[in-house]
Amino acid sequence: LFVYGIWKKESYKEFINTGLIFGMIITLSLIISLWGSELNDLGGDVIVHWGLIVRGMLKFNRFPDTLDTVIHYQAYPMGTSVIIYYFSKICGGTYATWRVANNMILIAAMLPAFAFIQNNRIINSIMTIAGCCFFLNYNLGCTGLMVDNILPVSGLAALMFAYYYRNELKEHVWLLSFMLCFVVYIKNSGVFFAAMACIIPLIILIKDRDIKSCIILVVSPVLSFYLWKRHYTFVFPYGG
Repeated sequence: LFVYGIWKKESYKEFINTGLIFGMIITLSLIISLWGSELNDLGGDVIVHWGLIVRGMLKFNRFPDTLDTVIHYQAYPMGTSVIIYYFSKICGGTYATWRVANNMILIAAMLPAFAFIQNNRIINSIMTIAGCCFFLNYNLGCTGLMVDNILPVSGLAALMFAYYYRNELKEHVWLLSFMLCFVVYIKNSGVFFAAMACIIPLIILIKDRDIKSCIILVVSPVLSFYLWKRHYTFVFPYGG
């Protein structure tokens, strides 16, 4: 949006905010620090599960199936692995690319928090420092492809989105549904985070007597979870 605004000769000030600056700084730092890293620099969880999925998808251009016997957690959804796969197809399938893509997902999930503090410099500064500390510490030094941090932050991002558009929720219910579906696809336990993120928007929609939007909001993640279970049962009939 920033580049588009400059191209159209619009005011760039409308596009610059704390969230954009935070995201750009962290992304550039990731690219500089992680580019060129090798496999032995990665966390063990990369090799155990998500890294194996990404490696197999890049090699065979398909989802894992019974031929991929090295994947032990077959019931886990593809989740972030699919995004990392397409990111790697565009930017190159190096191990560093995997890590950059995975961390950019986390950055994207953190940015909605900045929508609530645009006009307060003090809170802006606190949020920026807190975001950097969270990213660099709780994110285990930005290594690996683990989703234990992406999962709760993505669920919180969906909740913040719903609250931010609480007065226009009917117009944004489909986009919110896609966000909830993504939370479910990150990991099986994502269904609990999606359920918690549904509480506030459901209360708002029920008060507005918008039953159709309520059904869309509930059915979308549930249907997505069910379809993944059907896929898993069909592809891995004896998996675990």
